[in-house]
Amino acid sequence: METNTIYQKREKLKNKYNLFKFISKVQTFTKLDISTGLNLSIPTVSKIVDDFLDENLILEIGYTEGGLGRKSTIYSYNSNAFYSVGVLFENTGIKLLIVNLNGNEVKKTILKNLILTEDNFEVILREINSFIEMFDFKELIKGIGLSFSAIKLNDENYKNLVEQLKVQLETYNKIDVFTDRIGKTGAICEYTKSNEKNFAFLNIGNHSDEVEIALVIEGRPLGNGKYAQNLSPDISTLSLIKEYENKTGKKIEDFHELFNETFLKNNSHTEIFNTYFDNISTLLKHIQIFSDVEKIIIGGSLAKYSKEIENLLPFKNLEFSETFEDSPLIGAAFLPLKEYFL
Repeated sequence: METNTIYQKREKLKNKYNLFKFISKVQTFTKLDISTGLNLSIPTVSKIVDDFLDENLILEIGYTEGGLGRKSTIYSYNSNAFYSVGVLFENTGIKLLIVNLNGNEVKKTILKNLILTEDNFEVILREINSFIEMFDFKELIKGIGLSFSAIKLNDENYKNLVEQLKVQLETYNKIDVFTDRIGKTGAICEYTKSNEKNFAFLNIGNHSDEVEIALVIEGRPLGNGKYAQNLSPDISTLSLIKEYENKTGKKIEDFHELFNETFLKNNSHTEIFNTYFDNISTLLKHIQIFSDVEKIIIGGSLAKYSKEIENLLPFKNLEFSETFEDSPLIGAAFLPLKEYFL
């Protein structure tokens, strides 16, 4: 009896997930459209549609003439039924984002040079709460997703700060707060924005502890993964900047300045860049060895130059994230919406 109940719950969640994916893609539809498109019975479709109407996920917008003179209700997907907050903790600051159900940016801010420490804890808490308070549709926020470096989460003191932050955010805002690592939230972003079901996501962050790998297998983002540092030399963008400064004695403000001016425009110091891309290639080969995936997606600042560097990384199954370095941030915002996406 218990086995049947578990199976029924899984089927219900599966149907709800598939129906949500369907309506978010087609935008306007009837119950018959869903039934035909997903091969579901009308009673099953009606039950989920009623639930979605209660949640304001869909709206009735009119009628269409059906067979035998019957009218069918036309529904529209409401991408602004809920909003969600994503917070990405990096070594250079904290990014805050609010998205709608399509993952579209509604509000964003960056807290530069602010990192999670005991001394900064109260300031960070106030900043996040204020960011939410100032949003016009605060009552429609489903939850908050927090994304951190996996290496930092292995530190007990840091982990305790994360747990305190989670509890206080939940208490103040009266909404659920979810946490995960950078690699996985980046993979969640890529999964929700595509139909890929078997891929590896490689986040090339600014610092070494922001270089992470996560896998999505059969449409499920896996909780475990690999620290990229264990599989290759450091490929963070900061490592490239430091190598350039050590070789030339010149100071560089950021990765984009170095990549645009030195590599793309002047084609100088190519040996530094060749070594850097060799290191990335080494890591990509390791990913192919330890995972049976159909595709590897690279996120981070480097993804902005996909066309310029595709010949330097000759892997047939390689793609670059269209959200660049924001993949983990957007994925964090999707954590509270996992009942619809995951």
